[in-house]
Amino acid sequence: MGSIGRQRDIIDRRVLAEGLSLAAQDASAPALDRGPFLAPLRAALAAGRAEIRRRFEAAADGDAASREHCFLMDS
Repeated sequence: MGSIGRQRDIIDRRVLAEGLSLAAQDASAPALDRGPFLAPLRAALAAGRAEIRRRFEAAADGDAASREHCFLMDS
């Protein structure tokens, strides 16, 4: 199985953690409201999928795209 290059281009976990931390600090949201967390998570997934698509269109490597999608979802 091949490795995934430039993983941070797919998902930058530090940036995502910062966004989730800011969402958690939102004092106006009730404790069980997951709404504030959706925006940073959706943005990270959309950016990751766009990067994977760009890589696939450049190299046409379906195996790599599958590994990268797995990496994105597991992150």
